[in-house]
Amino acid sequence: MIKKTNFICIMLLTLMIVNFQSSIVYANILDQPKAIANKAMFWKADHLKEISFQTLYPKPIYKKGYFPYIILGSTIVVGGAMTYFSGGAGAPAAATGVGTVASWIGGGGAGSYMAGLSTLGHIIGGNAITGAMILNGLSYGLVGGTMGKFAALSALSKFGVIANITATTIDGVAILGKSDAGILHYTVRIPIPKNLGSKKTRKLVNEIYENEEKKLEAMENHDETAAIRYKEINDALMKSAEKILSSVFKSKNPSREDILVLGIINYQAGNVQKFQEAMRWFSSDKLAPDKRSYIDYLTAISCLLDGNEKLALQFLEKSSRQEPYVLESQVLAMNVLGSNFQKNEDLIIEKIKFMEKYYDDDKYSGQYSLLAPYYRLATIYYNKMNYIQARKFYERALDEIGFIQGLFNSGESLKRQINLGIANCYYQRGDKYMANELYTKIVDGLKGEELTNIKALYAGTN
Repeated sequence: MIKKTNFICIMLLTLMIVNFQSSIVYANILDQPKAIANKAMFWKADHLKEISFQTLYPKPIYKKGYFPYIILGSTIVVGGAMTYFSGGAGAPAAATGVGTVASWIGGGGAGSYMAGLSTLGHIIGGNAITGAMILNGLSYGLVGGTMGKFAALSALSKFGVIANITATTIDGVAILGKSDAGILHYTVRIPIPKNLGSKKTRKLVNEIYENEEKKLEAMENHDETAAIRYKEINDALMKSAEKILSSVFKSKNPSREDILVLGIINYQAGNVQKFQEAMRWFSSDKLAPDKRSYIDYLTAISCLLDGNEKLALQFLEKSSRQEPYVLESQVLAMNVLGSNFQKNEDLIIEKIKFMEKYYDDDKYSGQYSLLAPYYRLATIYYNKMNYIQARKFYERALDEIGFIQGLFNSGESLKRQINLGIANCYYQRGDKYMANELYTKIVDGLKGEELTNIKALYAGTN
């Protein structure tokens, strides 16, 4: 009797479990349309509870299909318009001041502008169009303003100019000459995050990237008419971000995702006032202090726009403490400190050591590797004529070049340039045998314009 009772109890319990599981399955089936509907309307919820590099860019940026457009296209020149073609000539036109740099590099005189752009393009395995995008999209890293006619400079100094521009291409930070008020002007590459915010914001971001891709394709095909049309579309898209952001601010419960993304778009468009307004909004937002590393990073950029380097460095330090494995905050801080290198050299070396210790591309793979800080510091040392330290960090950069290998077919070209910097360092230290031996390897197999460009930058050719 007891056995029979136990058997009945077990059967009843089994049926209860089956019925319970069935009810869950049935409920899930009934809830599916609702879940799908909620998912389809995800933009109505402000679900981003942490604004960090890792949450905004969960997939490695350099592995995304739009990475080339982050590097060369969707970038900013604060206070300047970006145009890519001059009327009728098919040559990329320049933002203010850029044409002068291109002409320096081209040697001055007739045809020097296109020649200069072509030289820049060859730095990363491109052409004149690529050179225009480097200069127009990223400006150029010449601290202290002009350096005279490029053609009149020594090969050693020419390499320094090119190395500065290349450093800006790699780390996305350009430091322009001082204004009358003695303020350095910084421009920083900030990728627009995708798949965030309201339906309208997401649609705008997708249109910006799609249009940028079409514009660059037109440029590569030398289709001037199409490129100008896409440029005008891009201007209109960027302009619309200002209106959308204004409407977001007026809403009762503004979406922090919308404010973040639209603020970045306004920054790229050169509307820094709107960008700074967005950053001020975040100063009173209720994000936890340890959940806002990316906001602290952007706030630092806003401080730099006001010329407040001290406060910018404080925010960059806060950002880095939250995500020590991310390079962006440390790389920007290093550039800011580099504007007074004599005073801040030890601090910069500390930041290099910090990045070496904590950088972890398994946790976050952004737009940098250690190539960026190594190359930047090597170039600073090079232009300060500290050739021992310059060679040391160029060699470290060379070890990290795998990060950019394959992008724009640029790995080999950049490798040649880094080796050329090392050769120049050997030469200036009096080791001409090592310098010439390395130079011979660099130019092996090169001919035509490519050989001419390398030769013009080698100290041993003077």
